[in-house]
Amino acid sequence: MMPCIPPVCECWGAGPWRAAKASASTWPRGQTDVAPSEQLELSQICEVKATSSGTQLIRSLLCEGGFMSATLRWGDFEDGTVKALRLHMHMLEMEARAWASCHKFPLIEVWRGLRENCPWAQKGAENSVAAYRFGPGHAAAAAAEVWPLFDPGHCRSLAEALDQPRPHVQLQGALQEGNVQVEAFAYLLDRVCRRGVGDIFRRFVDLGSGRGLAVLIAHALFPFRDCVGVEICKEFNDSARSLAKRYADTGLAKFSKAKKKLDPTSMFVEGDLRDFDWSDASVAFANCVTWPVTLVAAMARKALRLRVGAVLLTSKRFPNDVMRGFDFRGEACMGDWTPYAVELWAYQRI
Repeated sequence: MMPCIPPVCECWGAGPWRAAKASASTWPRGQTDVAPSEQLELSQICEVKATSSGTQLIRSLLCEGGFMSATLRWGDFEDGTVKALRLHMHMLEMEARAWASCHKFPLIEVWRGLRENCPWAQKGAENSVAAYRFGPGHAAAAAAEVWPLFDPGHCRSLAEALDQPRPHVQLQGALQEGNVQVEAFAYLLDRVCRRGVGDIFRRFVDLGSGRGLAVLIAHALFPFRDCVGVEICKEFNDSARSLAKRYADTGLAKFSKAKKKLDPTSMFVEGDLRDFDWSDASVAFANCVTWPVTLVAAMARKALRLRVGAVLLTSKRFPNDVMRGFDFRGEACMGDWTPYAVELWAYQRI
């Protein structure tokens, strides 16, 4: 059986697949993601090409005559036919993953994308992101990812050193504080960076950095050349600098994986993300659970200035008119404001 790729799937990658060479004419070319420890030639990798409404393979199987394409694109979201077709495509994707898993592929990575304003596709995208919160979602475990990129022992020491009560700051509305858990965020960055494309360790930026935990985790455990946190609230920014000083005083900063050795307190900037230039970020993070829709929209439009391959992690979905500039997948991270994992959108600039 040859695996099938559903229309909502823009690209996926896997390990060596020599059996696919015989059918190279049916497999278009495109982006692939391979575990970094695998030194493979492009001809050894499963190659899939994204089109505006799906992959060529699935369209040849399901969209003959254009009936299914037109039905899915313009049909009523609650129509029984549309529901059945969406379920069928979902099962094809699950079948493809099961096939790849049985053949011991080292990595399966799915990035979805919205190129047209289709209600059924938008709802499917939301569900795919939410799925990551409750299980493996659509980013399967990789054989090469048994050990993280960072030092787990150093991560535990960092968690102990930075485990302090929140500062007592009474604020309302969007200016609410919520901190990521150190170990959970470290593994989140591990997944993002090891699967990233291009210069993924160029710059880490936390938009609305609060106490600065995310910035300190990135600085301590990963080889970013620059790390910065932008926070509009003076009290939170002061708290971040105080925590950064503690990070330095404990000696943990001396073992930082960051390429640039500097005073950790200098990584925090008081300001508005709408005025700050973060277009050169390779990985950006926005814990925007309480942000108003207008601020999320402003951030999304600024994200269009990111370089190709840059990843922005957010806890709210981008507006539909901006999503066509990104491929996306689901992510999740534990925070201190809820006992449950918080679902995140991982947006990759295309």
